Amino acid sequence: MNNARHPKQMTSVLEPRRHHIAAPLVELDHAEARTTSLLVAEKFGKLYKNVLRAIENLECSPEFARLNFEPREYVDDRGKVQPMYCITRDGFAFLAMGFTGRSAAQWKENFIAAFNRIERELRRITTQRALPDWQEARQLSFRAE
Repeated sequence: MNNARHPKQMTSVLEPRRHHIAAPLVELDHAEARTTSLLVAEKFGKLYKNVLRAIENLECSPEFARLNFEPREYVDDRGKVQPMYCITRDGFAFLAMGFTGRSAAQWKENFIAAFNRIERELRRITTQRALPDWQEARQLSFRAE
């Protein structure tokens, strides 16, 4: 997955945490559920450099890679800029297929459940915004009379 695009500097809610509060597995980023390569490495107990290498060596199409693995940067605890990826549900599924073992299976389930929760909430919000406000509906009914 050689990606010729230049990575973006972190600007979303997915910016790595600098403290020890448990980060959610999945968050909304520009109206899409995503996780990060940092969280994947941490939760699956993998060396971060190995997760980056696994992403970069995925045998997927360039289009799939572009849509599901967005290169970004973060500043580590030493103040050094490091690469990372924001990963969609599909990208996560493709990447995690290669992780095996009981612990990996449990983390796959946890991530999938987190993606489901975020996507359900996004659908709920989208549906709620699409419905006409009660006052608007009431005004429309008065105009029709």
